[in-house]
Order: sequence, then C-alpha cells, then structure tokens
Amino acid sequence: QLGETGTRKNRHRLFKLGLMDAGEPGLGGGGGAMGAVTLDGLRRLQGDPRYWRDRDPALVRQVTEGYRRLYPDGGDDDDGS
Repeated sequence: QLGETGTRKNRHRLFKLGLMDAGEPGLGGGGGAMGAVTLDGLRRLQGDPRYWRDRDPALVRQVTEGYRRLYPDGGDDDDGS
C-alpha cells in the first residue's frame, strides 16, 4: 500500500504525463481507481527510459495496469470464427 506521499507523487506523475484527467480520482482515491487512462499516455510512459531501459517496477506496473484498464478483455477482438 502506498503512503500518502507516494500517492500524491503518483497522481502528479499520471496527470503530468496525460494519463489522468483533471478531476478524475487518482491512485488511492475513490477506491484505488487510477483515473482516466489514454493510449497516448501509456505510449508516453513506454517511451520513458525508466520503462524501457531501467525497467522501473513501479512504472512497468503503471503501464501494465493502464493497458488492463483500457482492454479489460485482454484486447482480444477475435470472435472465434
């Protein structure tokens, strides 16, 4: 569980990167919802050297969770036919 300081820092980072809209609940607020996630915001995070070079666990987790929120069914559009 993130402390209050960690929550504020993550909320600020998500807002700054365009992953969270102003007025949306942030991490730890409103039941732990991450807020509005955008594909462009996730791609910006993936372009961050901390993601692709350093594999920062917190950033990797944010990207992974963001994609899960965008594509809750796994993004599988195959109808089986």
